[in-house]
Amino acid sequence: MKDFVEIIIESNKNQEKLKNYNKIQAIFYKSQGVKTDIFAFGAIMFDLMTCGLSAEHFYENIRFLDNTEIDIETIMDRYDEVKVKITDDSRFINLFSPFKHPTDNDYLDEKYVKIILKCILYKTRNTYCSENDPAKKLYEELKDIAIPITTQENVLFYGDLLHCLKF
Repeated sequence: MKDFVEIIIESNKNQEKLKNYNKIQAIFYKSQGVKTDIFAFGAIMFDLMTCGLSAEHFYENIRFLDNTEIDIETIMDRYDEVKVKITDDSRFINLFSPFKHPTDNDYLDEKYVKIILKCILYKTRNTYCSENDPAKKLYEELKDIAIPITTQENVLFYGDLLHCLKF
């Protein structure tokens, strides 16, 4: 008797059944949507603001805050405590260290950190993914701000990333 696995692949447009005989094979398929695009934009922004640090590594560190019991404003309150040096909680000091400038010890402006967090986190309340039209909400919040980009030489200049957005 032949071994077989029936695999169902779901896509946005159709559903297809595949049968593979004589061997067992697994195909993993992830349906990508606007949530993936929003995370990618936040990852790019994080990369630009932190001189190439890994957004995925940052998400692994902040994942404990990505739940429905917390909202973005609460996380931003913790960021503000770290920024103005009124906390000694090493967990949050280390968590937000990518946003600290390496030479002058200033932290990135809250409005940029908030946008990054609202892109990268998706279970937390008040993120872009909790909106009815997340791409539109992101666009509205970005259209009037210049985005600082840190180069390897730690020179700050301004760039406008809106031309990259195709909503």
